[in-house]
Amino acid sequence: MSVEENRTFVAAWLGAAGERDMIEALIAGSSPHVVVHSPFGLDGGLQLAQEIHVQLQRGFPDMTLALEGEVYGEDRAVIQFLLEGTNTGPILGLPPTNRKIEMPIALAFRVEQQRIVELWFYANTLAPIIQQRLGDMGLL
Repeated sequence: MSVEENRTFVAAWLGAAGERDMIEALIAGSSPHVVVHSPFGLDGGLQLAQEIHVQLQRGFPDMTLALEGEVYGEDRAVIQFLLEGTNTGPILGLPPTNRKIEMPIALAFRVEQQRIVELWFYANTLAPIIQQRLGDMGLL
């Protein structure tokens, strides 16, 4: 695919993700054999992507994602977001902080024949913990 075809494909995926559930859009746009890489060093398929999504929804039920940047290559795309939300549910085994947080995240795709064949999920998972500690110290 050309860079422009890749940009068009990812734009369509983002549009679908905005109209319905992000995981539904991922399933629709992925190869059945997609490889998902988590920020915790775990690799898997769509089930792993679903679990990451469930953890985020449980931890931040009011989360919003603001698109901050995009980079495209012939078979790759990286999309950067800022997740904002209130941590009212447990996440990664940690109790909720009940604080509003910001967490930078990014998705990187490898695309073949208009299908996502590999997905990397990057997140600054320390952001909520650091923001909690700063809040406890009265610095936020």
